[in-house]
Amino acid sequence: MVEFRYVGNRGKDLQSQYRINEINTIENGFAKEFFLAQQNLVANINAGRGTNFRYFGLGSGTSPLPIFLSYASGNGVDPNATGSYASTVFTNATLITQLTSSNPQIQAAANFLDTNLRGNTLTAGAFQAAKPVNFVHNCPSTNGFCYLFDNSEKSWFDAGVIEVRRRLSNGLRFQASYQYGKSYTNAFASAGDTFFGVGAGDQSNVAFNSLRNRGLDKSFSQIDLRHSFKFDATWDLPFGKGRKYLSSSHWAADAILGGWTLTPIVRWQSGSPILMENIQLVGMTAKELQDAVGVYHNQTVLGTVVPVSFLPADIIENTIRANTIVPFTSGTSPATRNTTGYTLGAAPTGRFIAPPGYGNCAQTTVGQCGFRKFVLYGPNFFKVDSSIGKRFNIGEKRNVEFRMTAFDVLNHTSWRLGGWTGNVNNITTFTGTFGQMLSGWAYSDPNGSNDPGGRILDFMLRINF
Repeated sequence: MVEFRYVGNRGKDLQSQYRINEINTIENGFAKEFFLAQQNLVANINAGRGTNFRYFGLGSGTSPLPIFLSYASGNGVDPNATGSYASTVFTNATLITQLTSSNPQIQAAANFLDTNLRGNTLTAGAFQAAKPVNFVHNCPSTNGFCYLFDNSEKSWFDAGVIEVRRRLSNGLRFQASYQYGKSYTNAFASAGDTFFGVGAGDQSNVAFNSLRNRGLDKSFSQIDLRHSFKFDATWDLPFGKGRKYLSSSHWAADAILGGWTLTPIVRWQSGSPILMENIQLVGMTAKELQDAVGVYHNQTVLGTVVPVSFLPADIIENTIRANTIVPFTSGTSPATRNTTGYTLGAAPTGRFIAPPGYGNCAQTTVGQCGFRKFVLYGPNFFKVDSSIGKRFNIGEKRNVEFRMTAFDVLNHTSWRLGGWTGNVNNITTFTGTFGQMLSGWAYSDPNGSNDPGGRILDFMLRINF
């Protein structure tokens, strides 16, 4: 019997609670001034004036920064007077890093100024911030904890299924199915999550939803499996009394060779999804990155042998380099100055995953650079389990049953990026152990079948009477 099915599902008007305290850098003009601050920083380093983004007057290659200055010194300060820029705000290490062209962070810089200078914590009371209370944040009076509860969460699922079934006949029964499906959601999160969007941190957090374009929230879902094949069967092997071969054999031969039943189970499906947020792909397309995912053994990455990894060594190495941002540095000679954002000689090349700001792409709001949400699928899952057994009759009412069950017959390790314990997995760090298969990522199912992974044999002897 062959059956074709379409399966569709729509989740509508599901409850969602998300943070709306978005940082504004557009209408208030902060983004435009951020770019001028970047230019000041590079000009001052190249001119030997140190690592700072101060204004040094006409002809210096620098520009006035009235917004930065008002946070540093309050109202009434002339932004065109070079003496107004003595504040340590213009040499602050955090702001210098946020101005770095290898990964400019406009929203983070605005949040840093408004959070630290408005209450004078950064400058220990030396200056008074002078901007309106809602100059940067939508909900400043709530200290950023401003949420909206509505029914905006949705889900979409569509799949085509082919199923083949054979009833038990001549000792053989089997069932096989293949599904091709796609699952989308605008809330890539666990169903048990209370909030969706940004957590307790600032709005530069990678998980923040932009209220300017809620459509950016839609992505493949955390349960999306593109291809899924399943097969199970019961096969009475054709040997022994009452079967095709050896039906008249000696009882001893029948006891050894006859009456066995084989029960295989095969599961083969696409890899599970894992989410990466606010990234750029350099030197490769999304398809090329997905095609590069696999299981790689004993690769050398940045001088260290990695036992198992899921991307080629060149992508891992250059991704780590692209996400290892160092502050700009000045020096007495051009040879000692560095305005690349990377350690000299360690800039990324070729193909890699970069921060959203790579190439000085500065986001005035989330989603302007690279991928707001990028779902990557791990290596395919393939597993064969099987059992074989027979029954020895003792008279008409008693029998002895013997069975051997083998989990993972082929001893094939299947990997899931992020591990098997959680139902939602994210990659948030692109340095350190990025690209490596970590502890707990090899298949095991301690809570379901109590399968520890790897080949395992289970023997059963049961007396029925």
